[in-house]
Amino acid sequence: MAQFATEEWIKLWADAINNSAAYEAAAQTWEGDFYMIVEAGGPIKEPVYQYINLWHGKCRKAGSNPVAATNPPSKGSAVSCLM
Repeated sequence: MAQFATEEWIKLWADAINNSAAYEAAAQTWEGDFYMIVEAGGPIKEPVYQYINLWHGKCRKAGSNPVAATNPPSKGSAVSCLM
């Protein structure tokens, strides 16, 4: 099992989305992007910035942003993420 908020974890999430017939049917007319900021705590030693792009029932992109880790955004700002 992948550790939460790792590159492996987000890729597995994308795979699960892309293999879900139920999600594909439910999201046929929906699209959106999500940026997730996981703050440090417990086993997570530094903030993690991740991105997922959902488009009409499929995940088109998912990954971590190493640039944001070295130059974190200010609170309340949008994270610029090129995957």
